[in-house]
Amino acid sequence: MPELALIYTTREGQTAKVAERIAERFRAAGSNQVQAFTVAEAPRSIANFDAIAIGGSVHFGHYESDLVTFVKRHGNELAARPSAFFSVSGSAGSDVEPYASESAGYASEFVDATGWNPDVVGIFAGAIKYTRYGFIKKRVMRHIAGREGEPTDISRDHELTDWDDVDAFADDILRHLAPATTGAT
Repeated sequence: MPELALIYTTREGQTAKVAERIAERFRAAGSNQVQAFTVAEAPRSIANFDAIAIGGSVHFGHYESDLVTFVKRHGNELAARPSAFFSVSGSAGSDVEPYASESAGYASEFVDATGWNPDVVGIFAGAIKYTRYGFIKKRVMRHIAGREGEPTDISRDHELTDWDDVDAFADDILRHLAPATTGAT
């Protein structure tokens, strides 16, 4: 199996959990050649990897600026190999329009802004981590969550991620890598 790099940014840790789940899915399929990095930990060159999956979380409509910078800086390397993008946001967990479709718009804007054309894109609901927020952010997030039809109990955290969707995304990446594995020795 080819070597995969999972590179991501995370604030409260949910995107890291998604990246680890993807890595676990690859390992279950027989690939131990999966390395996960935050953008800050990632190697200066990603050219030695056969495939790249990059993920980021959306906060108040934006991805982390260092994720955007990383993708722009490594555009040629990303274009030269199979690649995937995964986006994690609270709005992806909403059943209320227009919030439910906002997350796809964020991912599309990210791809347009960076000039990157990933082979596979996954959009996942994140988590609402009320216990990690300060006083003001907790109340702002409760207001947003209520508007979007999401949990508003601020006494605890709420994980919204559909892990079956994450597994299906990882399997889709594996299918895209299959042609690369037939030429491997």
